[in-house]
Amino acid sequence: MSTPTPQHDAWVHSALGVNPTDFASPPPTGPNGGVPAHDYTAECDRFLKDHHFNATKSEEIVPGDMQCDLWLDDHLVKREDVQAALTQAIPALQNDPIWVAHYVADHWDQEIKKALLQSGALLLQPAELYDTGYQAGLAGAMQICPVHTDAKGEAAYNQGYADGQKDRPRLALRDRVLREVQDSNPKKDDLLADIAELGTRDMKFVLDLMADLKKAGQLEAFGNYVTSDHWRTGVAIATIEPMLDVSWQAGVARLNEDDRAAVLARVPAGSYTPPAKPNGAGGGEGRGG
Repeated sequence: MSTPTPQHDAWVHSALGVNPTDFASPPPTGPNGGVPAHDYTAECDRFLKDHHFNATKSEEIVPGDMQCDLWLDDHLVKREDVQAALTQAIPALQNDPIWVAHYVADHWDQEIKKALLQSGALLLQPAELYDTGYQAGLAGAMQICPVHTDAKGEAAYNQGYADGQKDRPRLALRDRVLREVQDSNPKKDDLLADIAELGTRDMKFVLDLMADLKKAGQLEAFGNYVTSDHWRTGVAIATIEPMLDVSWQAGVARLNEDDRAAVLARVPAGSYTPPAKPNGAGGGEGRGG
């Protein structure tokens, strides 16, 4: 990466409208150790986008060089220039210089990686391409595999994209349910409609959604609105909690073969004991996944 001179630094600071001496000493932190009461990530993202923050691969001095130049408003910058510009644009960030430093470091590295990928100097591994495709599919973005990708990497990207698209409905429903569980409407009409919709979904979808709600700390609150009319969802809730009691055993027994297999894949082996056969013969030990 090209090294800016002190004269260049002064010119950049002037062009960006910042005075680095304003940030030479970190401002005093707040009572919570400087953690801002408001999340400024969106504002910072918008600033970097509006001011064309990006990286370009530097000209190679020796073959295989992986150096990049970073730019803000078409000016070659260092990390502290970006931090100063953000803090100038969003004064509240002065209360948390550590957060700003981490934010800039993360985006700095992201831009360098993006530039190296675009230039073909860096190739993503299949696992990374899968994640890239998954996030694109989840967001409903166009299916565009990164350039300079071999056949194995392209297959991983395409599989991730397909899996992301498959998970979109569940995550959209999860986000909607989380809002509905926490809203102030005591009737919860929208939530009840979504609970009814779950009755049309396959059991793996329902189990995955319950796991999402448990992770968000809202499974118990959600369960308070699930009545016996939606017993399949009740079985899924008990499976994820887990609460593998007599009621759960009875519910699992009522499930069809596919639903039961999905449930038993989530619990320890032997958790489910099939009911005795009509002739009195035992049903044998149940099987977990």
